[in-house]
Amino acid sequence: VLPAVTAGALDETRAIAETRAGAASSALRRAYEARRVDFSKKRRVHEASLKPALSNPNRRAELEALEAAEEDRMRNALDAARALQGELVAGDTRHATAGLARLQHVTGLLASILDNFAFSPDLVPPDEPPEAKRKALRVKLVEELVQLSSHDMPAPPPGRKFTMKEWPLLPIDELSPETGGVGGADGAPAADAAGAPHTQPPARGVLSGFLTPTHRSTIASRDRVFATMRTNYHERVRQMVSECQALLKEEEMWSHNWQKMTSMLKR
Repeated sequence: VLPAVTAGALDETRAIAETRAGAASSALRRAYEARRVDFSKKRRVHEASLKPALSNPNRRAELEALEAAEEDRMRNALDAARALQGELVAGDTRHATAGLARLQHVTGLLASILDNFAFSPDLVPPDEPPEAKRKALRVKLVEELVQLSSHDMPAPPPGRKFTMKEWPLLPIDELSPETGGVGGADGAPAADAAGAPHTQPPARGVLSGFLTPTHRSTIASRDRVFATMRTNYHERVRQMVSECQALLKEEEMWSHNWQKMTSMLKR
């Protein structure tokens, strides 16, 4: 029962972290979508205003004013898409790092709780040979001689020396845009693009506890949950960067077409 309980607790920790990350990214997308609607509306207005009559030299000032307005709109649209990419990746990285810290904290708590639930049969190493039920007469005589000869020796301390184990903590540098194969719009890490503060990564060290089947199952569940968390994080940041790069590409293609249309009117 205990391995199932610990695995469920670790899975829930990951689910909470990913839910919070999804809610934060959805809020950023909604805020950007409102601006994008405004950018699209202005672009349609500017496109409709670009009439053949503007090729008249007497209306050159009107054409230049229209060009300046559209250039300002395109610059703002490109800046908004780049900022969205930085904010999305930076926010998701913060939530992933915080989720990793919570995962390690919960694992430590579970190990501490399991230490208090440990029983002697659980603490026997799995490769230890089973204890013999019946002993030969010679073995019994030898044990009696050992006991008789050890009366003058100091008594061992009370209690049993249980086997302890030190497990390494989770890596703190695998939840970053670089490990996911993505970067910022200008080649810099996308997590730094928005200038957002970073969450303090979990400290390095080891996790100590008794060596029991339940402890080993808990650590295996922790590693499995972390592998899932890392894979999901890398997929999300790649999708975010791909989404924002598509917005930038669309705006750059429109900028190229706009320049062609205005250059034709100036001939």
